[in-house]
Amino acid sequence: LFTGKELWEDRERFMHGRHNIIENNNLYEVMDIMQDGNGVYISGAGTGNIVRGNYIHHTPSMAAGEAIRCDDDQNETLVENNFIFQFGTHGIGLCSKGRNHFFNNIVACPPNRVNRGMLNLEPTSKMGMAGSKIFNNIFYANQSNQPFVFKREGEEFRNGIEWVIGTIELDRNIYFNSTDHNAADEYLKWARENGREENSIQSDPMFENIENGDFRFKANSPAIKMG
Repeated sequence: LFTGKELWEDRERFMHGRHNIIENNNLYEVMDIMQDGNGVYISGAGTGNIVRGNYIHHTPSMAAGEAIRCDDDQNETLVENNFIFQFGTHGIGLCSKGRNHFFNNIVACPPNRVNRGMLNLEPTSKMGMAGSKIFNNIFYANQSNQPFVFKREGEEFRNGIEWVIGTIELDRNIYFNSTDHNAADEYLKWARENGREENSIQSDPMFENIENGDFRFKANSPAIKMG
């Protein structure tokens, strides 16, 4: 009998949907009608799920939430090598509420304002997100109202990145806003004061033609140098 205080690991063996791979899909114009949906949505599933190599793009719908969302009670999901381009009215590329890992994803050019950051961390508990790894991702904004990482203010910091910054690992990410080349200053300063993002940079990743969705890097791209 569960009391509600067990660790996720204690409950995980009773969950369905483990060790699945969502890979190499072309997803677009999703969530035209129903609300609060996503390109790829995982919640309350078991361990070992992988979301890899998907192209999630051109979704202008007012009903679209996040491109890839690891929602309530979701842990140990690997999200890697996905391309997110011009997605959703909320403009949120990656969302996590638990211990999930994001590597080598590109989130670029939301079509409108960004609701809660191109990377949105909303942990349901402080230690529930402990050990999350977020490395080698690129966040490319092209308007002034597109924050990279959602930071809550004042008393609402609980369940935001401020609450868990010391328990997660973030580094070697690239942040760039083509209309404001200093847009990440405040966030990176704050993150480094908390011992995170030490090797991340604010720099043009130098895509071949990002406005037309050409994500290839030019020869002298800082992304290539960072690996």
